[in-house]
Amino acid sequence: MIYWIVTRVELILESKAIDFINKAKRLDEEGKPNQAISYAVKAVDILPEYTPATVALSEIQITQGYFSPALKALEEIVRTDALDPLANFALLHAYTESFKFNDAKRHLSVISNSVLKDNDKFPLATALMYYKMEDWLQAASWLSRAINANPLNDRAYYLLARIYLLKRKYK
Repeated sequence: MIYWIVTRVELILESKAIDFINKAKRLDEEGKPNQAISYAVKAVDILPEYTPATVALSEIQITQGYFSPALKALEEIVRTDALDPLANFALLHAYTESFKFNDAKRHLSVISNSVLKDNDKFPLATALMYYKMEDWLQAASWLSRAINANPLNDRAYYLLARIYLLKRKYK
């Protein structure tokens, strides 16, 4: 009976956290970063060990340029759970967006030497890193791999088309 009550309370807290995360993402998209951060912080406060809440907060912080707290939180998650795909790809994205390309390459090497290399997000995450670094040849190669892995990936098609237009390789 006690286990059932504890599980139920955890589910309720997780539902509240998910609700706060969704509100935070919506507010961030609407251009209300302060409110978005406050909702994301509420989600983390409710369940501090809930990785999606911390990742959502970090993503909002990254969009606002608060790289240090985002990197610190994501590095802590990866340190405690090295095989969490959500945290690992978010950390790679954070390194890339903060222009810490050496750290991004180092983390990409760690990911590629783990089981996460088989994750369907791996080719796109790698392509986005090379795209941000303006290594167009590598970015195009990885975007093609991302499209082969998921033919419905609109973002990969869009970025590949941008590279082709940028480099005028569309004949």
